[in-house]
Amino acid sequence: MVRWVLLVVCAVFAKQSIGAVEVVAVTAGKLDYYHLEYSLTRNNFVSFAEMSEQDFLIEGGQFEFEISRATFPIAAPACSGNLLIRMPRGEVDSSIGRQNAGKKHQLYQALLAMYKGELTAASAVPVVLELNPYVERLSRGRYELTACNLFFRHLDGRYIPYTGRLR
Repeated sequence: MVRWVLLVVCAVFAKQSIGAVEVVAVTAGKLDYYHLEYSLTRNNFVSFAEMSEQDFLIEGGQFEFEISRATFPIAAPACSGNLLIRMPRGEVDSSIGRQNAGKKHQLYQALLAMYKGELTAASAVPVVLELNPYVERLSRGRYELTACNLFFRHLDGRYIPYTGRLR
């Protein structure tokens, strides 16, 4: 059986496969931003701190958890421990800020339920991660993390749940 693979690359938007996942590169000005759509399962999690909804708002929607480095599809040779994934803080003093925090809280609740085993073992929670600034492009289609940190894709305090150009 012959399989044909078409790789479309342009200056603004490129997808490159890494195993079962794709890194999406978006060029904005002179900078490349690398995004990864990744499905978290219960097997990924090492630790996850619970917080109340009030504490969540006090923290500006920021939360973090650890996943096993062995379960992540991009090598992290400089990291000897687990990988830390963090949702950045945002302002919550405006109605838009509270709306953004509410959307982050929905994701937090889904991830917490996954961690606690409240979802089926076959369930997965899809997320979009921003690999910058802790990623190095080694060659076409090959990347490596330079630290143990990853962030959810975000802009101005809101989570961006898709890859590619901002819309």
